[in-house]
Amino acid sequence: MVCDRTFTTSKFRQTLLFALSLDGNNQIILLAWALVQSENKQNWRFFLGHLSNAIGSMVTDPLTILSDREKALINATDSLSPNAYWGFCCQHIADSVRSRFGIVAQDLFWKVAKARSSVAYDDALAELREASSRAADYVGTITPELFATSHFPGPRFGSLTSNIVELMNTLYVEEHQLPPVDMMCAIWHKEMNRRYNTLQSARSRSEQHALTPWGSELLVKSTRLAGGFQIDVSSNT
Repeated sequence: MVCDRTFTTSKFRQTLLFALSLDGNNQIILLAWALVQSENKQNWRFFLGHLSNAIGSMVTDPLTILSDREKALINATDSLSPNAYWGFCCQHIADSVRSRFGIVAQDLFWKVAKARSSVAYDDALAELREASSRAADYVGTITPELFATSHFPGPRFGSLTSNIVELMNTLYVEEHQLPPVDMMCAIWHKEMNRRYNTLQSARSRSEQHALTPWGSELLVKSTRLAGGFQIDVSSNT
């Protein structure tokens, strides 16, 4: 789940909080949204509390939340289940690295973030340090359990960023210009229409297909890729 905020563009300057996820067909699904005066711990706690009540599994099942490093949101998550894993958007960190230390440091940061073992993480961080010690020091101040693939404690299903936020903002750009009540209703109607179309599309598929179109395509690509692998026995035990 991705949590973030955006600002309305009408004369009523307010903040829209929202939670997003991806469905089985890798399409954006808007889970919840709320209109508040400003982004702070109290409003995020209000939002997450109602979201937890609406989706009971958020309290009982493992949950991974991605966002930027907004302190108000981080401080509001103490009311969630202990099974909730908090993660930083790697794109947000990468942009900070690039603005401070340049594009080379940004590219090397991605190697740090995507490293799949502690050894690979240390090697990538050492490579970053050779290019820019200041960039390595900056990345080193960020707890690796909050962004690095090798250290992250919960499942992220391959998602390292909260980039779906930008797609959501594009999808609802016209609604952000409306007065508060009209905006909330317009978002609800558009989201319900999107869900209806998704349902109709799913119903139109053959029942023989257990996977979504996206899942089926991913399985075919993975099968073709696996066909080129060579497996060697590492030991007799």
